[in-house]
Amino acid sequence: MTDPNKSETPNNSVNQRRVFLKKASTASLIAALPVKNVWGTWGGSSANGCTVSGNMSGNTSQQAPCTVQGRSPGYWHTYCDNNKRSRGGYGYSAENKAWNNVFGWSRGPFGGISSNTGLHDFLPEEGGNNHNGGPNNINRHLVAAYYNAVNGFYPLQSGVNADKYVQQLYDEAKRSGTYQVAQAIESTYD
Repeated sequence: MTDPNKSETPNNSVNQRRVFLKKASTASLIAALPVKNVWGTWGGSSANGCTVSGNMSGNTSQQAPCTVQGRSPGYWHTYCDNNKRSRGGYGYSAENKAWNNVFGWSRGPFGGISSNTGLHDFLPEEGGNNHNGGPNNINRHLVAAYYNAVNGFYPLQSGVNADKYVQQLYDEAKRSGTYQVAQAIESTYD
């Protein structure tokens, strides 16, 4: 028999916290899914057991240890500035394409920024901030991920180019939220 003087609020509060924690952990798990689908292996072959998704998930069952070390948005900002914001002396490609030329018209920058904005305009100075970062700085992390993929810092599956890769990351950010995807990308910076 229940006591009519007892409040249901503590149980509701506990249940609400459990639901929140369950949703948060599910969102984190979902955010990891495109990594498995999009990021491939070193050398384009899974035979060596070295995958980015394995590294990011903490999977230690690989035969050989490997790491993925991308460059940060601040690195790409400095690189572009030092190399007249185009192609540089180190051979890295950092072309200032318009956002829509990489992501397409249907995937505008987060935060209502024009799709005609050049990729370099999303890159802050190291440790700096700019108004084009979008929620959780997702725009600048997506641009850094694009340059990292173009320049071989992220190994991609056979048949997946840098444009397709970041489009899939963008789609995942729309599905599961910008925070999880931004954090996943940021965790690859050396």
